[in-house]
Amino acid sequence: LGDERPAELLVGRVQAPTRDDILRQRRQTAQLRELAADPLRSPEEEEQLERLIGDVRLPDETRGVSGVEALFDLELRGRNGFVETHGLTELVAPGGERLFAREAVDGEDVRLTLRAELVAAAQRTLREPEVPNDDKRDDEWYAAPVGAIVLLSGAGDVLAAVSEPDEGSRIDPGAEGERQYLRERALRKPTFQPPGSVFKPFVAAWALDHGLDPARTVVCGPLEKGGAGHADLRCWNTAGHGTMDLHAALEQSCNAYFAWLGETMKTQDFVALCAAFGFGAPTGVRTPPPWDEGLLRRSGLAEDLAGLALPENGAELSASLRRRVANGLARVEATPMQLARAMQALGTGALGELRLVQRVGEREVPPRPGEPLAFSAASLDFVRRAMIDVAAAPLGSAHNALSFEDLGVRVAVKTGSADIESRKEQGDPKVLKHTWVAGWLPAEKPELVFVVFVHRTLATSSHGAVFVARQLLRQPEVRAWV
Repeated sequence: LGDERPAELLVGRVQAPTRDDILRQRRQTAQLRELAADPLRSPEEEEQLERLIGDVRLPDETRGVSGVEALFDLELRGRNGFVETHGLTELVAPGGERLFAREAVDGEDVRLTLRAELVAAAQRTLREPEVPNDDKRDDEWYAAPVGAIVLLSGAGDVLAAVSEPDEGSRIDPGAEGERQYLRERALRKPTFQPPGSVFKPFVAAWALDHGLDPARTVVCGPLEKGGAGHADLRCWNTAGHGTMDLHAALEQSCNAYFAWLGETMKTQDFVALCAAFGFGAPTGVRTPPPWDEGLLRRSGLAEDLAGLALPENGAELSASLRRRVANGLARVEATPMQLARAMQALGTGALGELRLVQRVGEREVPPRPGEPLAFSAASLDFVRRAMIDVAAAPLGSAHNALSFEDLGVRVAVKTGSADIESRKEQGDPKVLKHTWVAGWLPAEKPELVFVVFVHRTLATSSHGAVFVARQLLRQPEVRAWV
């Protein structure tokens, strides 16, 4: 790709003081000069001088203004020193006495958990997506892609987090919508961002652990107003899936089954399951390093919390909304990083904080092990088996792109499509949507967790995002990692 700085939007930028910065610090600069010229400073004035030396920026002194550069600006930029002399000369020379008000401290290197080769593979996939041989694809998205990819290790280290477009993208002058904007998208949700059916495994795990009989069946059948589904929620399969149990509903992503399941759950159930898997909470990538104990004010690397939006008046979600939330729609949102964290928890059985910074100077930022999920092994194993069949079974929603024959490895995965506009006609699938693919490989033990987010497309995940995921997982750097 020729990128000088991979993952530019995540790593962030540095900037020298602007004219406005210089003007804003005029008063401090004057105080600094006044104190520096006073040979008879009091102890309090000495302290003030030291503070000003750190606060006043020199014209060529850069600081982080976004991303990790801003978050760890204090460590990266070091600390100015101050040297003064008393005696016959202002220089260090015979007859002069050399005094140090404060020693200068060099900035420290910050080592990230990102793997350059995986970042390059992910960015290449998003920037140059291969157009699949699928007559339901969205050619407009492939011509001007917008989205994000996150890769995690099984232990929760962030290996790649890329956004498209970014600094290295070729953006057409006539670009529209989000294609115009260089945004960090792995941690953010610049528009309404429901996860769609990738949310279903978490709902299933919760329901199984709270009494759901997985053999209980639901009919995905004709609706009075056209199409197929359950109550007022249509399924993507306009002909209907017929009779579905939980395993089949996960494998084939049946909306009708999860609409029924949502009816059986209470608002507090959704609140609790979101909390259990980290939706609506920080992922950990911004957690302060252990040595500052959270006392320092750190900016940069903004993260949206997303999660479940409850009624402002404290009322219960209506049955209609519960049907939609169980399908990852309407009232629930996620960022790619949140979804990756939740998938890592589902695959390993523990929810921990993700790690983006590995070392600062000689100081290690240790991994933060997770707490075991409060779910039975049987419930988690059931969901994992169904996710394997999403790619392995002939009727699975990712079988056309992510089977063993396609990848040479078994994956556990879930597809998701979330409409972001009303359907023009009953059952018409050609409406704008966000689509997702999320899971891990190898299926038996997560070594690599992946999330592919396709922003604003007309193709469902099974006709779009799955092919982006296949391209990603076929990249030689990804194969070598696994």
